This record gives sequence, C-alpha cells and structure tokens, in this order.
Amino acid sequence: MRSVKFHPPGLIIRVNACKTYRYAIHDRESGQEVHAGTNWDAAYTQWLTMRRRTATAPQALRVSWLITEFGERHGRGAGKARVVFSREMHLLIQAIQKIGDPLVEELNEAHCQAFRLQSQVGPVRTETLVRRLRQVWRWAGDEGLTNRACPWVARVQDQAIQIEVIDIVARFLPKDILDEFRPGRVEEMEERVRSHLSIAVSLAVRRAIGQLLRAGRPDLVPALRRCELQWFLDHQSSKTADLSPDGELQLDHDRITRVLELRRIVRTGQRTVSEANSRDFNVE
Repeated sequence: MRSVKFHPPGLIIRVNACKTYRYAIHDRESGQEVHAGTNWDAAYTQWLTMRRRTATAPQALRVSWLITEFGERHGRGAGKARVVFSREMHLLIQAIQKIGDPLVEELNEAHCQAFRLQSQVGPVRTETLVRRLRQVWRWAGDEGLTNRACPWVARVQDQAIQIEVIDIVARFLPKDILDEFRPGRVEEMEERVRSHLSIAVSLAVRRAIGQLLRAGRPDLVPALRRCELQWFLDHQSSKTADLSPDGELQLDHDRITRVLELRRIVRTGQRTVSEANSRDFNVE
C-alpha cells in the first residue's frame, strides 16, 4: 500500500480493483464506522482527533503506557524508518518493564542509571533509546499527560561511543590492569604505572581491532584506534571493572568468518563435482 504511511489501530483501509484507497474509522464510543475519505493524511488527522477524544489514560499512569500510546499514534515513516521506529518502541518498553515500569510521576535519574546498567544493546543504542523516551515525554507534556520535565538526560554520542569502546577493549585486558581503573586508584597513580597501563591498553586495542575485523564490524575500528588510557580514567563509573578479563568478545555480526566458511564449502563442492566430471569423460 504505497499511499499508506502506517496503519494505526482502528483505522480501516479498503482498496478496490483500481488500486485506490478508501478509509474509515471505528468509533469506540458508538461502535460504528465513520467515513474518512480517500486521502491518508486527512484520514489520519481525523483518526488522531478521535483517538485523543476517546483514549483514557489510567489513573496510575505508568511510563510503558505513554510509550505504547505514543507508538500507536505516531508510527509514521515507511520502509526501514518504520522498522527502526517499531523496534525502538519495543526495546524501550522491554527495558522500562525490566526496571519495574515506574509511574510517570515517580520516574527519576536513578531509573535512568538502572536502565543503562541492564541494557543489552550497547551504550550508543542505549542513549538512542533515552532520546526516544524524551521524545515520548515531550509528546506527553503536549497532551497534558504530565507537567514534569523529563528526568532522563541522554549522553552525547561521542561519550556513548567512548563507553562502548572501553567495554570492548576491557575484555582484552588482564584483571590486574582492570583493577587499576577502580575508583580511588587514579589519584595515587605514578607516572611509571600510567606508562605501563598505556602500553597494556594499546595492546588490548590491537587485539580488539583484530577480532572486530574478523567479526565483520569495521564500523567500530576508527573509534577503537582513538582509544587511549585517558578514556578509561575518565569513565571509571562504567561497567569496565566488572568485566571478566581475557573474555571472548561476543558479537551478533560474525559475518566475514561465516561468509568465508560458506565460500570454502562451495568451492570444495564445486571442485569435487569438477573432478567427478573429469573422470566421467576420461574414456580409455
């Protein structure tokens, strides 16, 4: 449906043999269909007006309700943009529920810290979800659902990237090196110790780059090459100190190794077939 930007619940879409669309809206109050014309934008505006009038916010208003309602009203976009939007709404609701799905009036900065600690999507995407929540919160304010400023503040992208890189590099550092980054150790650190740590970080960066390239993640390599000791000293509050040393980096994009393996299998199969054909035509 090329003329349909997205399909909100309750908006009825019909298409005839000439590929023209007609829209109608299911009125919750009367239970009847209301004609909404043939233009999607006009139909959506009419649907949105009716949704605002009929949607009833629960008395104990929770953050997950805001996210769900926002997602249903504003799932605009097409193709990849709509897929990304839907996925972010889903991830955000999941994460909010994991931290107890707080009431809107009780959401605070501590919830944001808990959200970051339990996140499984990496620091950069986690901050994207924080920004998405702030977008939901602004909408909720415009709708009169809350009069509070959003208590969550997203980190800047460079800071989020640094934290993600630190978490990766830390997996290639020995435990005794990781112990040096614990709070309270930096102030008493001698220049000799700093030099030793700097060398260890450089070696860990090389190992991390090698594995990322094998795993098909060249997008992170430029940031890894900029990684230095000071990044670890500036972000002692990250999860770095709790990581297991010498751990295998688990990535969801182990594409290059897999593709090479599949190519090897194909080449082996082709060579086997070729040799069999040669024997078949080798008539003595």
